[in-house]
Amino acid sequence: MSDTKTIARDIARALKEEPKGKTSPFDTNATVKRVEGGTAWVQIPGGVDETPVQLTVNAKEGDAVQVRVAGGKAWITGNGTSPPTDDTRANEANETAIYAQTIAENAEGSARRASIAAEGADS
Repeated sequence: MSDTKTIARDIARALKEEPKGKTSPFDTNATVKRVEGGTAWVQIPGGVDETPVQLTVNAKEGDAVQVRVAGGKAWITGNGTSPPTDDTRANEANETAIYAQTIAENAEGSARRASIAAEGADS
């Protein structure tokens, strides 16, 4: 077989085996530059332009976020600047509010009784 035919065969084989238009998904860190509706515009390190990403996690301008890029789309998978909280803090706040309401109701009752006693003392 001639060298030209061997080279042509090798090129054809390589082109046939090469995946066409497929890119691998990847995760990266980015900085949120602005937020418009359900889209955050982020600056991915090494990128020239801002990249639009879907807001699947709350984020605001300046936040450091984790971004997943796959299939021509991008979305936020985490927010390192403002991570989510668990229910523990919300439950504590709710208990504190109930306690404060009970104290306020007791104070109102005491004030009412004091007012009635004061009116009785004036008579």
